[in-house]
Amino acid sequence: MGDDDHNSKDLLVSGDSIRRRFLKFFASQGHEVLPSASLVPRPDDPTVLLTTAGMLQFKPIFLGHEERKVPRATTSQRCIRLKDVENVGRTSRHHTFFEMLGNFSFGDYFKREAIRWAWELSTEEIWNTS
Repeated sequence: MGDDDHNSKDLLVSGDSIRRRFLKFFASQGHEVLPSASLVPRPDDPTVLLTTAGMLQFKPIFLGHEERKVPRATTSQRCIRLKDVENVGRTSRHHTFFEMLGNFSFGDYFKREAIRWAWELSTEEIWNTS
């Protein structure tokens, strides 16, 4: 198919649509869809000022301080950029607020499954408009 075979408007996918498709895809793979954690992290973690990564809400589980509540999770985590905040506004890819989509396994699966699902999501599911 040539470039003229597609209307450019048909190829646009909204952020909301990508978020919904991502969460729905991983839910279909047995992940529990969990809500975004607060932008202000837990008071018992003095190592961070604001939520800057999607995995932050799971840090106590990864550190062995808490038991996992589910074997698999997927989230759309609200995040604040701090590491290179001086670049915000200078490029089209540096924003102060963004959402980080994530799928997490707490010992339930490993790289093989994660890679297979990422490939399937990226090449098939995300573009399926039906």
